[in-house]
Amino acid sequence: MNECYWCEYEKSYDETWFKYDVHDKANEIDPNDEHLWSSLTLGWALGRGMNPKKAVAFSRHIRHHTRFGINETKE
Repeated sequence: MNECYWCEYEKSYDETWFKYDVHDKANEIDPNDEHLWSSLTLGWALGRGMNPKKAVAFSRHIRHHTRFGINETKE
């Protein structure tokens, strides 16, 4: 799999679950917005059973190609 695997899809199954599991619960996971979201994304992907290479590609995709990699619920 190349590094741009996730870029080929507008919205993948894993991206949908990431939004539900992590992004939508950002205030619970990181209430003070002090964690590194790329690490949280990578850990989530590994916890969901992705192999390391796929998890890194997914984390990069979330961070650079979506708005899910940040805690945008802060005022």
